[in-house]
Amino acid sequence: MSRTIEHFYQDKDESVTRSLDWTADLNGSTIAGAPTWTVPAELTTVATSNSTTVANIQLSGVKAGKTYKIECKVTSAAGEVLTANFLLTGND
Repeated sequence: MSRTIEHFYQDKDESVTRSLDWTADLNGSTIAGAPTWTVPAELTTVATSNSTTVANIQLSGVKAGKTYKIECKVTSAAGEVLTANFLLTGND
């Protein structure tokens, strides 16, 4: 089951990094490998990175007034697959 963590707003000309902190969900474990991101085709993924507890994605190309759902899947070192998403709305 996927859960919505946060709703962000971004100006249409910005390229901003958003972070999802998985610490509470990992129950003492860590992120194993690179997270998998699902991003709408009209957005540009500029960069991704992660630590042992946080997944980061830098996005650009939002359109003013449009809301996008960005999904992140991580696998923990304990073998659990966790899914969460955030909403991103474009501003002028």
